[in-house]
Amino acid sequence: MQLIIGVLLVVAVATGGTIAAVLYVQSRQSGVISSSIQQHIAFQIYAPIDTSAWAINRSSIAYNSSQGVLSLSVSSPTNTFVLEEQQTPDIFTNVSQYYPTLLSKLNVYGNFQTGLGTVELTKPTELHGEQTAVLNSAGTLLFVRPKNNLTNGQWGTFFSSLVVTK
Repeated sequence: MQLIIGVLLVVAVATGGTIAAVLYVQSRQSGVISSSIQQHIAFQIYAPIDTSAWAINRSSIAYNSSQGVLSLSVSSPTNTFVLEEQQTPDIFTNVSQYYPTLLSKLNVYGNFQTGLGTVELTKPTELHGEQTAVLNSAGTLLFVRPKNNLTNGQWGTFFSSLVVTK
């Protein structure tokens, strides 16, 4: 860790700090998902930057190998989120209308753009109208359910905090 910090300091001096901040965030997030779980996962994993605004409940991290789903819980001072991630099913690529059909069944009520892609805001009937955000990006299908409903701005803040951890 001291070597990483030393390298980051040299990079920070040479670049004015921009690259160092990105490297620092990535190095902090590299241990979010244990290597014993990562070895079974072939898709990108998204998680928020673990700061005072977002705390990843490490004991909640689980991988269901029979379903291929990674789940984890993230808390903020005012809410708790459950993230469920899986490899984007091949049918989404092979049948162009499959993903839009899924979204329509989830009762989409809005969407917004992020650096990761388009986030669809839904209220699935099966969840009795509770909010669920869906992102299909770079081979990962991500579902996020908050304990308490969010405004569009709060959703934007949450998704802007996500980084690739694998």
